[in-house]
Amino acid sequence: MRLGFCPICKGKIIETKKTFSCENAIWKFEETFDSLENHGCQFYIHKEIFKKYGYKKITKKNLIDLNDSGFFIIKLRNKYKQDYFKYVYISEEFGLTIDFETEVNV
Repeated sequence: MRLGFCPICKGKIIETKKTFSCENAIWKFEETFDSLENHGCQFYIHKEIFKKYGYKKITKKNLIDLNDSGFFIIKLRNKYKQDYFKYVYISEEFGLTIDFETEVNV
């Protein structure tokens, strides 16, 4: 299944257990910091990035919609258990971003 291309370097987007990331990301273990560091393309999306808003996981379909049209729509839930819909797009400054300003009529 085609997931699309990286908006930064145009490499293919691949799926891992917890993320969608660019095939050009090169993860290396840094002993000085005892952590993994990315030395390649910096594009990745954590699948559970919007969990705090009541959205379970970013899906392959979401990623394909994002690549094809520049956005996708998600259903969120507020603290009163009311559902509402918002656009999600990629911002150069913040990465994957929810547009809380625009109303979505579904």
